[in-house]
This record gives sequence, C-alpha cells and structure tokens, in this order.
Amino acid sequence: MLTATLTPGPVIAQADFTLEVGHGPEVLATAVTVIVPASEDDYRPETQGRLSDALSAALA
Repeated sequence: MLTATLTPGPVIAQADFTLEVGHGPEVLATAVTVIVPASEDDYRPETQGRLSDALSAALA
C-alpha cells in the first residue's frame, strides 16, 4: 500500500496526527485500487462532493 497526494509532504489529519506522504499523483498510473477519503472540504457548497480538477486529471 502506498499513500499519495497531489503535493507530497506532510498531511495533517483531523485526529491531530501528521502523515508524511512521499508519493505524488504519478503512482496512481500503476495503482490497481485507489481510495479517496472524504474531508470537510468535500462538503463545502462550491465543491458539493466533486473531485478537484487536479485530482480528476491525476486519476485519468
């Protein structure tokens, strides 16, 4: 299992801990399964549960 983010580096979780994510979107090209967890940002009116353009492009 690998963790990835659009911009590798520290990711602060709501449970008050930090994940050091060392992989960028390039690892998605070889992934068999991709899990995208929800966040508070996913429920803001301007997002309404849609993926960002950057994440959509990385998953394409």
